[in-house]
Amino acid sequence: MQLAGTTLPGYKIYEYQLVVNPPAVLRDKIMQVKKSVGEVYKNTTALYNSPDLALVNFLQYELKEERLLTRLKIIGMAEAPVP
Repeated sequence: MQLAGTTLPGYKIYEYQLVVNPPAVLRDKIMQVKKSVGEVYKNTTALYNSPDLALVNFLQYELKEERLLTRLKIIGMAEAPVP
């Protein structure tokens, strides 16, 4: 993955990924589906992937990390917990 736009010399760039870790019961169901898809389409990658669900994956400068975390916390506080 590459950062789009202008890069700033001397500033570190990190990769971020927002992942949902489903409850155990749902994890088992997800893995069953992945296994059946892997067998039908002869895709061994599907057999060994985790049941986590990636929502977003992006690159960002380290100096923006605090701002990113603050915004994620604000978004999280506005949402009701998932049962």
